[in-house]
Amino acid sequence: MIISGQKNVPNNGVTAIDLDRWANESDARFSLPQLIRRLVLASMSQVPKLDFASGEEVSRPGYDGYVQCKVGTAWIPAGASVWETGVNAGFKSKAESDFQKRQTNPGTVDPKATTWVFVTPRDWQDREIWRKAKANLDFWADVHVLDSSDLAQWLDATPSVAAWAARLLGKRPDGVSDG
Repeated sequence: MIISGQKNVPNNGVTAIDLDRWANESDARFSLPQLIRRLVLASMSQVPKLDFASGEEVSRPGYDGYVQCKVGTAWIPAGASVWETGVNAGFKSKAESDFQKRQTNPGTVDPKATTWVFVTPRDWQDREIWRKAKANLDFWADVHVLDSSDLAQWLDATPSVAAWAARLLGKRPDGVSDG
């Protein structure tokens, strides 16, 4: 994929609504972790540790993702973070279930030094209420939730990933060609 000489290629209409609709596609479950991995890599100059399985590997046990970085961004917490994802319409139940499961068994990470992140390409308008309630439990260092709106904004900040995502969603980005 070649991006034309433009410094900032717009995301060509990959909106929160597009992401929410894409969540209904069967491949969304397998591609969302890859989207997050690409967004992290495009957003960070140094990522000492990154793990997001995608494709058929999404069914493996453990967290859906892990990121370790010194400096965070608007979407990536500084330090260690563990990530869970959910694309189905019952994303709030998935977040709750994953949160409870990881609270019972956090695995090898130290929850007090790790941020727990849930990502859904769905529109979750009351995500901040849920996030605050979970953060107030004081189990994890912090709790973050990213929904379709957050992902659309993150895509705006990462033009190369936005072009990839636009094609994933069946859009043909302006100024981008195979070559």
